[in-house]
Amino acid sequence: MATSIVFTSALPEKLAVGVASAQFSHVLEEGIDYEIVSTTDCHVKVGADPATASNATGSQYVKAGVPYPIAKQGGSDRVAIIRDAADGSAWLSKVGTVR
Repeated sequence: MATSIVFTSALPEKLAVGVASAQFSHVLEEGIDYEIVSTTDCHVKVGADPATASNATGSQYVKAGVPYPIAKQGGSDRVAIIRDAADGSAWLSKVGTVR
């Protein structure tokens, strides 16, 4: 059986990226691929609610304007984000489902 990917833009959630860790309200769904795009360099953490991002350790560095893919790992994961040096905005979007 062939695998097909269905692309969708049903989600986008916008979040302010600042000096304190902020968490997207969307709970990641099993079998869905997501991506984050930010207007500022930032650090992203995917984990159990409440997820807390850090610009010191334990979070993934993401460059401004570069899509960061997130594959659902299981459970009830959420995405948290914090700025690297400057405030900005970030968007969490669904990019596809594997059927």
